[in-house]
Amino acid sequence: SETNDGAFDWAVPSADGDGYLVRVRVTDAFGNRGEATMGGTFVIDSRPPAVAIDGPLSWRSPEGELFLRGRDEGLSGIDHVEVWTTTDGGTTWAGPVAAPWGGGKVRCTLPEGKRGLYACAVDRAGNSGAAPKPGTPPQALIGVDAGAPRLSVSGIADGDLFLAGQPIAIAWEVEDDGLAEAPVRIEVRREPAPPVVI
Repeated sequence: SETNDGAFDWAVPSADGDGYLVRVRVTDAFGNRGEATMGGTFVIDSRPPAVAIDGPLSWRSPEGELFLRGRDEGLSGIDHVEVWTTTDGGTTWAGPVAAPWGGGKVRCTLPEGKRGLYACAVDRAGNSGAAPKPGTPPQALIGVDAGAPRLSVSGIADGDLFLAGQPIAIAWEVEDDGLAEAPVRIEVRREPAPPVVI
């Protein structure tokens, strides 16, 4: 019995498609034919997926979920997402942090502070959306703040006496990286009654 071993590097076409099948046929010197099929059908995918960050725009912990819109016009589906961060508006980028695609959500860890985000997706065939280059603007801005605001108050000391009907100056100083609009609420209460919000 004679043998013939070989290999062939097939140039995958650039057009997408599914249902491809590889069949190898052989003919001997007497005209007898044989054939074998490799595996099953397969997909050719040349198009990278696209994703965009929808939010949220603030986290109270360094670990959280980002909500994304994504689509893969190719045929293989999104495998994972890479999240890039910037602290200078996109002049420079750090990352990526890779996270499995969760059908519109990815769970990842980000450092505290305010930063810009950019996400790109990689499909199961290996096509990747373009990573941000220096100068690329962020897709979204996020603030990560796990610490409570620092607060100091002054104006009233234990045992002070005040004339009824006269104003009392209550002063405060708050420091935080992510203060809300109108962040301070003052409550006055007569113990043990519930507080009166002013």
